[in-house]
Amino acid sequence: MNPLIQKITLLSLILLLTTAGESNAGDLIFKNGFEQLTTSINAGPDQNVLSGAQVLLTAQVLPGSETPVSVQWVQVGGDISVDIANPDSLSATFIAPWTNPNNRLYKFKITASYASQEPEFDEVIIMVTNSGPLANGGPDLLVLAGANVVLDGSASQLSNGGIPTSFLWEVVDSAGNTINLNNANSSSANFTAPMVSETQLLKFRLSVFEGALSHSTVVNVTVVLDLTFKDFGGNFRGIDVNETQQIAYLAQGEGGLGIYDIADKTNPQLIGTYNTTGNAFGVLVKNNIAYVADQYNGLVMLDVSTPSSPVLISLYNTPNQARAV
Repeated sequence: MNPLIQKITLLSLILLLTTAGESNAGDLIFKNGFEQLTTSINAGPDQNVLSGAQVLLTAQVLPGSETPVSVQWVQVGGDISVDIANPDSLSATFIAPWTNPNNRLYKFKITASYASQEPEFDEVIIMVTNSGPLANGGPDLLVLAGANVVLDGSASQLSNGGIPTSFLWEVVDSAGNTINLNNANSSSANFTAPMVSETQLLKFRLSVFEGALSHSTVVNVTVVLDLTFKDFGGNFRGIDVNETQQIAYLAQGEGGLGIYDIADKTNPQLIGTYNTTGNAFGVLVKNNIAYVADQYNGLVMLDVSTPSSPVLISLYNTPNQARAV
């Protein structure tokens, strides 16, 4: 991208009243003025990339220019927000998303701040072309043991935005249960949740095909005995429920803490997660603090006042395995 920007000023109409020996009085002289504006920061050339590719945003400071005190990349255009890695450096990266075929243009701006001059900015355009289909298996699910579970991949799309015709659902992790998937080659498969004595996490993979191209995604299904299960000591093990807020907190083993909206008991919705580094066995929530028994990782305490975004408060390394709270 050329850092030299030409800004056309207003066309100047100059009426000169001339004296003898010069132009006749009343002659019109038109003067086109061009004001040259330069920036010291260059966002780099526009790019054409494929979805899924790592895109490198590389800015340069023009030779002889003042070195910026700081720089910052931000996304200023595009249907989907992307996560920019190292946004405060001249070289930043992001993963090109699968995008709306009718709106493939993404724009990024870098702003440079200086010690002795006003901030400057430059922009770069990234045009994304889908590299293949997009598998969308729907949200993770919380279901009751024995329930009929529907895995819905109908939101999947071809690279041109069309509807796929070739699907494959597979069991990735059955947690030791026998899972019989029905209609595994259609957009929506179903199975009966196994009868469990404690909370279990099942994993399913959806693959979508477009010619020789394919894309896969994983859907987690948490199976619980019921939504008010307590152990014999009166403390919650595996699940805690806030009936007033209609929220269930699940200790999901290697899946960490899962937070679910259970206003509709027939269709719980995952609204928040926190990936504990251990194996979440039990959870108790009080005064918006979730106490998670995380086995070898000890006791994890989380602020869940905003259920969609749990925040770590502290971690206590218990002398023995933490299996219940």
